[in-house]
Amino acid sequence: MSVAPCPQCGRPADRARGRFCLGCGEDLEDDPPTPARGQPTRPPPRPSPCLSVAPEREWSGRTYNPPPVEEPPRPVVSPTFNPPRPWRDPAPPRTPPPPYDAPPQPCLSVARRWTPVRAPEAPAEVGPPDPARLLQPARPDLPFYRAALADLRSPFEAWERAVARGWISEEESARPDRTFLALVPCEACGGQPRGADTTPCLRCMRTGQARVAWRAPSSVALCAALVADLDGVRRAEELAREAVARFARAHEALTDGGSPVRPQRVLWSAPCIQALGMVPYDRLFQLEGALGAPRGGRPEPSLPLELDAAVRWRLQDRLRSDMLFHDRWRDGALPNPYEPLLALWDTGYAMVSLNRERIGLLAPC
Repeated sequence: MSVAPCPQCGRPADRARGRFCLGCGEDLEDDPPTPARGQPTRPPPRPSPCLSVAPEREWSGRTYNPPPVEEPPRPVVSPTFNPPRPWRDPAPPRTPPPPYDAPPQPCLSVARRWTPVRAPEAPAEVGPPDPARLLQPARPDLPFYRAALADLRSPFEAWERAVARGWISEEESARPDRTFLALVPCEACGGQPRGADTTPCLRCMRTGQARVAWRAPSSVALCAALVADLDGVRRAEELAREAVARFARAHEALTDGGSPVRPQRVLWSAPCIQALGMVPYDRLFQLEGALGAPRGGRPEPSLPLELDAAVRWRLQDRLRSDMLFHDRWRDGALPNPYEPLLALWDTGYAMVSLNRERIGLLAPC
């Protein structure tokens, strides 16, 4: 056991009983070894205070004794009165509860991240027209109207009887935007496909019949067919005008110019070869910028076999063209003009011609 005087207080300190002096608490571990007998004893130098320490800090040897921190006095709060504190926002006014007949409010405590998100629904693809509705409108009362007009031969008398019996209103029968196709003998050739000098007539295209527009249907059968389905007739006219408006809008957007045709008048006709003015819409309107590559594999419905062979062949070609160009439409910014045309086929009617003055619609009778 080694006993050496404490360099701080000079008392003898026993290192075996601890590291620090029992008198003043001085650390004895870093002290120099005890000098031999006969050598002068020199106390170690006292550590100089660090100049980087704030002057208010007090040093006692090698131990830092910070000054006591005075806490600010806490405000005395009465248990019966609690004034608002300046660092807190005033509480919002309490809303009264809803009445009993009010609908329940959604719970806002449910985390939004657990709410399932539904993917946006893709636009429904327009399928091919129903084969059972192609040129076969829904007219369950057609036999009644045919029997009621069977004793008449003049279409004007049949139209007047329909107005007199209230089957169609007077305003509906005299609409200025609705006309009917009639075939009359050609004035140039006198109703003969060839003249006296065997030269073909170019006005009637060797048919001997000229096309004129009447204010009444051209036959009693067409009169009964239109009166039996007035709602379908109005729907077909709206779809035809919507298709022409979309064609004109696409033409103006793709060419930066005016539309070539935008008629509003409708020309109704019975199925005949003279009513079919098959001008492709992609040639009448400039739509190349909105059409993609053709794709096949879509079933093509067939038209009724009761039609004339030439009329059925040309209408089948028109239906095939409408379905093909509907699938080729790729411009999402412009509405597809072939959608109203396919919807028009589903009503039982068809758009068969288009020019600057009229939209040709066909009504089977």
